[in-house]
Amino acid sequence: MSPSSAWTPADVNWHRNGVFSEPQFNPQMVNNVFEDTSAYIGVIDPLGVGLTPDADLYDALLEQLANEITRCTDG
Repeated sequence: MSPSSAWTPADVNWHRNGVFSEPQFNPQMVNNVFEDTSAYIGVIDPLGVGLTPDADLYDALLEQLANEITRCTDG
């Protein structure tokens, strides 16, 4: 595949089972590109948007990120 040619998900040598979007961005592009694959489509929230801002925020953020990555790699 040359750098100028268009690629499709079928051209990628998949080593993992997923792809991530972030909640602040429109996930439609990821969905459109990967909809016909078996890839897990997950959401990584590095800002912790849905988490309670308290003393446990950092631990909760890391746990949330780790859980989403695990869901992807265990697929």
